[in-house]
Amino acid sequence: TLAQGSPQVTFTASSAVTLETSSLPEHFGMVPESGSGATQIAEGQSVTWVAIPDGASKAEVLGQVHPVTGSALSWQVDDEKTFTTITWQTADGAPTLVATMPHQTESDTDQDCRLGTFKSVYGELKACLRSSVTWGAPKLPAPATYDLGKLDEAGRANLITHLETDVQHLPAYPADTYFAGKALARDAQLLQLAKTLGRDDLAATVRNRLVPEMRTWTNPAGCATPGAARCFFYDQNNHGVVGLVATFGSDEFNDHHFHYGYFLYAAALVAMDDPNLVSEMAPVMTLLSSDIARPVASDRFPALRVYDAYASHSWASGTSPFADANNQESTSEAVAAWVGLRLWGEVSGDQAMADQGTWMQSNEANAALAYWLNFNKSDPLYAPLEYSYLPLNFGGKRDFATWFSPDPEAGLAIQVLPVTPASTYLGRDPDRVATNIDNALTADTFSRTYGDILLAYSALAGEEARAKALTLVDEVPSDDGFTRSLLLAWLYSLKA
Repeated sequence: TLAQGSPQVTFTASSAVTLETSSLPEHFGMVPESGSGATQIAEGQSVTWVAIPDGASKAEVLGQVHPVTGSALSWQVDDEKTFTTITWQTADGAPTLVATMPHQTESDTDQDCRLGTFKSVYGELKACLRSSVTWGAPKLPAPATYDLGKLDEAGRANLITHLETDVQHLPAYPADTYFAGKALARDAQLLQLAKTLGRDDLAATVRNRLVPEMRTWTNPAGCATPGAARCFFYDQNNHGVVGLVATFGSDEFNDHHFHYGYFLYAAALVAMDDPNLVSEMAPVMTLLSSDIARPVASDRFPALRVYDAYASHSWASGTSPFADANNQESTSEAVAAWVGLRLWGEVSGDQAMADQGTWMQSNEANAALAYWLNFNKSDPLYAPLEYSYLPLNFGGKRDFATWFSPDPEAGLAIQVLPVTPASTYLGRDPDRVATNIDNALTADTFSRTYGDILLAYSALAGEEARAKALTLVDEVPSDDGFTRSLLLAWLYSLKA
């Protein structure tokens, strides 16, 4: 038996066995205590191995070993924070040894967390004697539209001019779930922007291409149509939903929350425009949300397939065929997925889903800042690191790399896209935004791939940076999930 967060491994014999063990290093212990050699284990008896924390008495730690028999997760959302509680159950009901991650114990001064520490690639873990651990994260907003209340007439005219150009030059929709999802979410934002600006003609143009595409994707029997491409099917072997046209290993269950988050986000914004579409899109949207975030397991879906409640963030690989465990680079797409889940829950009348999306969004963003973007550079752990952000984190290593590009700007951009009205969490530390931008721009220009994404991020460094960004909008390329009018709307919405 292994339990996440527990420095123990327990073996329970289903029948009488002879257990042979080698001599254990000093920083490991075994209960019942035994030297090297053979140990007779009767049916039903257990042996537990435990990692001894640094600075702890081995004898004291061995006296606190209580085998974990199960665990439970609960969470709640209040007006200002979200809270996560993990409970570890033991055979005798006693507290057990737990290793807490830095984001879980930043203000923890309890005596029961002073049993020593463990070194890890995520920082120092505290060894606690606990039955449960509870931690919080700031509750984040999830606005679906940009607040343009401070937009002056010149800005409004500029934004409308760019919106007109964007709407006239929208490309054809892709057929795979990643790039199609990005395109649908982009157009759904343009639809809402046109409505915000009172340009019903532009909204109608976007709506007339977007809604038929959403109807195609949300046809439950779409894949039964000869020649179909834009559809989903249920994979009975892996118990999940897959797009017929695979990309980035989605058929191996890679990146499902990235892909499906875009669909949920697009569906929510389309439903805000026309609530009558909710019932039409609901069957497929329910399946997509169940694939990535079903709260309780069923015979068709696991619980929280991609989300790791202990680490407070998601993992992106489906089968995780790596010696260093699972990994995730695009924390911002993970956050966007839970924004999509939250907004779809709201428009479809599923408050439980909306609350779950709020919890996951807030925790994912908090972890993204803690371990990818805003980690404490003064921690000795990061002393050898040249950069102020880490694009790719595994369970067992941290890597300044991405799966698709060695360029520093790519490593930062993948922590920012897609830019939506809910992306403001990225600016929690304006000074760090400026530092990260300085690290990412190997040449002092945004006229490069991902330039629009980095320009949007740079504006979170303060009013001076925002004003500068406004002068550069026409000089940067546009990501396929973004447009210049959306970039302008983002920059205008940040006006103090």
